Amino acid sequence: MIRTLGLTVIGAALFSAAAAAAVVETPYFTVDVNAPWAEIKHQEGADKSIYVFSNKEAKTAVSITVEHEGDTATSAAVITKAALDTQWDLEAGEVQVHDDGKYCTIELSRADGNTGRMYFTGSSDNHAVIFAAGDYELAEGFLNSIKGKDAELFPKF
Repeated sequence: MIRTLGLTVIGAALFSAAAAAAVVETPYFTVDVNAPWAEIKHQEGADKSIYVFSNKEAKTAVSITVEHEGDTATSAAVITKAALDTQWDLEAGEVQVHDDGKYCTIELSRADGNTGRMYFTGSSDNHAVIFAAGDYELAEGFLNSIKGKDAELFPKF
């Protein structure tokens, strides 16, 4: 299975206007979205659900794709890494396994200097592919504010 990065969506998110504070409730998590963060996209689908958040002031964005099939974080990361190495015009670092396999990361870079970080989590019902661009510390702070309905899908990063 090939997972997309959503770089276009992330780019658009970085330059979109911030919205007022809101609570975003999904089937997978709840998060308080306070300025300067804003929800840019919220799409529920049969095979996956996509949520994109942006902090325009910090030029930081987070895209969360929940795939509606169970998988481990490591398996999802290895499959994605193979696709990245053959199908995208970017450099993908090695799969890094964290917290005894609770989540994995891959560092990304392009020739034009843009960088990103992908996070992979998994459970028996779903797995998530999370992409962050911009300030990774700020992005992880936002991710750690998520109240996951499945602790395996949203561990603390």
